[in-house]
Amino acid sequence: MRRLVVRQAADFNRDGFVVVDGLFHPGEVEAFRKAVKRVIQHFLSRTKNSSLEALKEVQSDEALDLGIIRLAEFDRPAFDAVYDTIWQMPEFLRLVSKPVIQRIANQLMSRGSAAPVYSFINRCRITLPGDARSQTGWHREIFQTVPQSNFVQIWAPMIHDATIDMGPVILCTGSHNKLMPKPEWRENTNGVSKVMFDSTIADRFDQIPMTLRLGQAVFFSGTLLHGSRPNLSAKVRYAMVGLFHDVEDPHFLPPKWKFSFRGCTPRDWFDSLPDNN
Repeated sequence: MRRLVVRQAADFNRDGFVVVDGLFHPGEVEAFRKAVKRVIQHFLSRTKNSSLEALKEVQSDEALDLGIIRLAEFDRPAFDAVYDTIWQMPEFLRLVSKPVIQRIANQLMSRGSAAPVYSFINRCRITLPGDARSQTGWHREIFQTVPQSNFVQIWAPMIHDATIDMGPVILCTGSHNKLMPKPEWRENTNGVSKVMFDSTIADRFDQIPMTLRLGQAVFFSGTLLHGSRPNLSAKVRYAMVGLFHDVEDPHFLPPKWKFSFRGCTPRDWFDSLPDNN
C-alpha cells in the first residue's frame, strides 16, 4: 500500500485525487453491512409496533434498500435515527480509522506516515433513490471545515458498488490548484451552509464520476471541486465520507461539538425521578 501511494503521488499532485484498491477487506465491509441491516430492522420493528401498515411489507432481507426507503417515507425521525446511529457504530469506526488511511492521508499531504491527523465529519452518507435533495452542487469542502487548514478527503461505497446510475461523487480533475471566483454563501433553514460554484466553473475541467467497487476508495484534495448527481437507481447509496486534517498545520484548531437529544434529555430524566428521601 505504501509503494502504491508513493507511485501515485505525482497523479495526486496533478489531478487532485487517487483511487486506492483493496482498502477495505470483504469481511470488514460485510460486518458493517450486517450491523446496518440490524439497526434498520430494529427501527422498522419499532415503527411496525406503532401500526404503520406501509412498513409491514418489508422483509428482513430487504432492510438495506426497501426498509430504509420506507422509513424515510413513513417515519422520517426513525430514518434520521438510523442515519445518526450507523456512523458511530464500531463497525464503521473500525473502517474509517484504519491505520492505512492515516498513512495514505499523511503521504498525500507530504507528511510522515505516523503524523497525527484529525478526523472530521467522517460518516456514512445515505442517499435514497430519486431524492433530489441528495444532489450536491459543485463545491469545495474548504467552506465546510476548519478555515484555511490542510486536509485530505475520502469517499468510498459501503454497501453496494457505486455505479453511474447511483450518482457517485464527481471530481473535477486538476481543479484543486486553480484560482476560482468567490462563490455565494447560502444557508438552509437549519443554518447549514451551502457554498456552491456555478456549473460554468466546473465545465472548465474534466468531470470524472467515481464508479468504485466495494473495497475501493478515492482520496482527494481538500480544495478539489466536486459534486454529485441524484441517485437514479433502485438501490440506496451508502458511502463513507470524511476529512483528515493535518493537526500540525498552523491554521488548525479543532471545532467544538454540540449535541442535542431527540427524546428525553438527561435533565428531563433526572427531574422525573422521585425523591426517595
